[in-house]
Amino acid sequence: MITINPINFTGLIPLKDYNGPILKLTKSEMAKIADLQKNINQLELDLYNIDSKYSEKKLLTQQLHYYSNKKLTIIGQINELKEIIKRIKLNRLNKQKTN
Repeated sequence: MITINPINFTGLIPLKDYNGPILKLTKSEMAKIADLQKNINQLELDLYNIDSKYSEKKLLTQQLHYYSNKKLTIIGQINELKEIIKRIKLNRLNKQKTN
């Protein structure tokens, strides 16, 4: 028999009781983030296509290096775009904290 122990979250408070800053993005920031997210989704699709196309094939060393470099480049681009989104949100949060 499985026993379930309830978990008490002492760090969480209801939103209505929270007095700190809540991230409120402007329309232009939301549009930038949406565009960046579209780019991330496209890059993730490209990465999936590369993985599915070449993962089961036996490749020459030169081809293997080419596709692994291509994968690493795409992963780097994805991480860079995620960092940009994070910076946009942090900048907005810092602006809200100062006001």
